[in-house]
Amino acid sequence: MNVSEKIKDLRLKKNISTYELSKITGIPQSTISKIENGKRKIDIEILNKIATALDVPLNYFFDDKTYPKTNSFEKVDKIIEGNKIETLAAHFKSEKFTDEDIEDIESFIRFILSKKQK
Repeated sequence: MNVSEKIKDLRLKKNISTYELSKITGIPQSTISKIENGKRKIDIEILNKIATALDVPLNYFFDDKTYPKTNSFEKVDKIIEGNKIETLAAHFKSEKFTDEDIEDIESFIRFILSKKQK
């Protein structure tokens, strides 16, 4: 299932209309409809608003089936396995990153890489 399908599936499971999702997120209903039907690309800012409105973490929309592994993803996996994400996060001295934050960072990296493949 791709990101658009996951959005629609989750919205329907939560019994929320596109109109209601539009009101919650501030995203025009027509935009939500286009995203769900694969007629509009989704950026991370909009996806984050939708994830928040549907009460799921951003990484809910990403998994290995959504974006098959490529050399770039294998590199990301090595970085993640080597805890280099946490090393990167440590450079933000005043910030404390939770496990969920780290998962969101990983998901964002995968999202960016998937956009570059298209």
